[in-house]
Amino acid sequence: MNRVGITTAAERAPRVEAIFAAAGLQPVRLPCVRTEAVSARVIDEVRRKAEGADLVVLTSVTALNLLWGERAPTAPVAAVGSATAAAVTERGGRVSVVGSSTGLALAAELDPSGRRVVFPHAQGTDPEMLRLLATKVGSLDAAPVYRTVPTPPLDDPVDAVAFGSPSAVRGWVSARSLARIVVGAIGPRTGGQVESLGGSVDVMPEIPRFELLAEALSVRLEAHV
Repeated sequence: MNRVGITTAAERAPRVEAIFAAAGLQPVRLPCVRTEAVSARVIDEVRRKAEGADLVVLTSVTALNLLWGERAPTAPVAAVGSATAAAVTERGGRVSVVGSSTGLALAAELDPSGRRVVFPHAQGTDPEMLRLLATKVGSLDAAPVYRTVPTPPLDDPVDAVAFGSPSAVRGWVSARSLARIVVGAIGPRTGGQVESLGGSVDVMPEIPRFELLAEALSVRLEAHV
């Protein structure tokens, strides 16, 4: 069975590993990023603003966990991805929109004209998404509540590596090479980071979802044998 390095932060690894195992691959946990929250003061302020919002935008479960723990926002949520939407629903929240691909695509799909929107996000979020949201809403409070910090992975042997963020790519190359390995990138920004660091992308799904990345890597590795 082909071994694939899973480079997401440790707290997200179990879900991602299950996806790759379901695709017939052997996931190998090799975290290349860790999550660092901003100050408690900032998180408390964002949470307070969300209480008076008409809509909360969430692009990851990480932001949900940091701000609400086992609870959910009282305002309706626009979520990117089924995992984020499911986490909100499981905690008693209400999801009004689910975007299937990127945060930018979700921003384009939303029609929040005149509404107060709160968007807690990762540091380094696509600036185009922030710009688009700002042009469409009545009031936007967008604040970074965490950042992903590159970390070097262990040296366990793998046949391929799956990158879910540019930060993970930077973490990988701090300790390992991109040569002589099948490289999967979840989307264009991550793929661009691979190429900027001297690597080449073998697999990138049209829609940035781990399920599609796992399927594409499985097909590529079978052909590679």
